[in-house]
Amino acid sequence: VLYSGGRFSAINDQEKAIYFFNLAHEVLPKSKEDPEALCDLGFLYNNGLGCPKNINLAFQYYEASAKMGFRRAQFNLACMYYAGSGVKSDHKTALSFFKLSADRGEQDGMYQTAMMYMTLNDYDNAINYLFK
Repeated sequence: VLYSGGRFSAINDQEKAIYFFNLAHEVLPKSKEDPEALCDLGFLYNNGLGCPKNINLAFQYYEASAKMGFRRAQFNLACMYYAGSGVKSDHKTALSFFKLSADRGEQDGMYQTAMMYMTLNDYDNAINYLFK
């Protein structure tokens, strides 16, 4: 996170960030992995920051982080399912991940969940997520 331009970062070197995130991912046992770091790594690969853009790797890192309950990764994974980025477009799965992130307090997830419910003409659920 130090090099990624993240929360506590004074240094913005995406290539070093990729190197250290990957190193930690390879060295640490699965039980010690940090879901936020996995999500950050997914973000870097998804956007080609400090590395070649790789949607498939981005999806894998978001998925690993989302399975650990990290709400931003759940939101990012939902966006990938919604747009069909790195995976076949699946709005039902997108909605389930948007809801997971929203139920964990992700504001973007709340908004997207509400918008999806509106397209389904389910206004009661849409309002519930807009005013969560």
